[in-house]
Amino acid sequence: MTTPLDEYESAIDRHNDAQRSRLAGYLAEQGRAWIGRINIYPPAIAELVPYTGQLVRNFEADFVVPCPDPTLLRLISERHEAPYTGTAADGPRIDAIFERIATLGGLILTWR
Repeated sequence: MTTPLDEYESAIDRHNDAQRSRLAGYLAEQGRAWIGRINIYPPAIAELVPYTGQLVRNFEADFVVPCPDPTLLRLISERHEAPYTGTAADGPRIDAIFERIATLGGLILTWR
């Protein structure tokens, strides 16, 4: 017997598997791909990691782009280094990061 919790967990698994499929499709289409995180915590630093088809676990990557980009890394680092004073200041930083990902032709990944 399937319970509502089973259905919910199955939906989460399907969603996360769809993100992995998006990554694989992106790599196949672009021929190259780099993954990265927007929210980083010490001792981590802003970095882009080549994606070659390896398993990406839930929440391990926030986005994929077709090439390394110093501007994107700078935007992520600046956000990380800025003191958090609320969404009024942080929102524009996030917007700039998302805009840069879009300009590069990248994708935002969502995990559940």
